[in-house]
Amino acid sequence: MLVEYGFTPPEALRSVLALGAYVSGDAFETQSEMARGLEEAPVDSEIAVEIRTGKYPTMRAAAEAFRAAGGRRSFDDVRFEHGLALLMDGLRARLAKRVGAADS
Repeated sequence: MLVEYGFTPPEALRSVLALGAYVSGDAFETQSEMARGLEEAPVDSEIAVEIRTGKYPTMRAAAEAFRAAGGRRSFDDVRFEHGLALLMDGLRARLAKRVGAADS
């Protein structure tokens, strides 16, 4: 399908492999975090405490907005969907650049 939309066969393959690596890597990281959480109680890092107390207002605002945007979805779901959107946007931009260059 990617070739039909304008990617070269090697580029389409690299894109599919990159997407697969992202999905696999995210799943591995999520499972690793879950396994670590089962073994020990979460301990706040020093930086996490400082962010919550307001020492880093930009980081605190970002974290609060991130949580609020998630609504009922989990942190992992929000993170995954954001990363996937970045990859898809990159593929679209690359294709648009190619199509624009071909039109010139």
